[in-house]
Amino acid sequence: MKEGSDEELREFCEKLDLPEAYAFLLNQEMNVERVAKMTPEDNRLIFPTVGLQIAFRSGWEKYYGRDMNMRPGHSGTGMAATLPVASSHEKGSQSLKLVDILACNEGRRLKTIYRNKGGFVKSNKQDLVALILQSAKDRELPLTSRVIDRLTEEIHEVFPKEEKEYYYKVSRVGKKKHYGGTLYFAYHNSIRKTKGHGKRKRTNSHDDEPQEATATT
Repeated sequence: MKEGSDEELREFCEKLDLPEAYAFLLNQEMNVERVAKMTPEDNRLIFPTVGLQIAFRSGWEKYYGRDMNMRPGHSGTGMAATLPVASSHEKGSQSLKLVDILACNEGRRLKTIYRNKGGFVKSNKQDLVALILQSAKDRELPLTSRVIDRLTEEIHEVFPKEEKEYYYKVSRVGKKKHYGGTLYFAYHNSIRKTKGHGKRKRTNSHDDEPQEATATT
């Protein structure tokens, strides 16, 4: 991989509002030139979940202004897509909302604990994160940075003593964004495990590489 292509790839993923895609693309030794030539089959092979495949393809097609099936310069007439791309209406109807997540027995249990105890201990926080991850998995919806950011706002609204930064935080050092928080790390650890045993290409920067969540209560 040529020098500088890693940073270009990271910036591309951030433009798509999918920084979580960076690690998977890098794992397959992709760079911005190869990403521009991706096919639906590449998309399925690189990303482990249908939700992430749909989110990346949708962002990719919006960025390049063409269907992923099309080669640059083709009109695309008569070419059938092999991977469904959710419309804005479909995405809206399938959006992950905390009020829906908490409607189950586990969600009601957590709300009762918060109301009776006046807050959460660490195990309760972990249960809330696990519930969100399971809900996203059941719906096959990706937890993009934008979705996680919105969910953490909703967590703070429903459970006012819960700090948003515990679940998701973004800091900037120079031009680089650093992502963290228990929900962010837990999600990325889960999709890395789903992806399996693919060998990650070693780089000098691991800013976006999933880690074990270590935020304190």
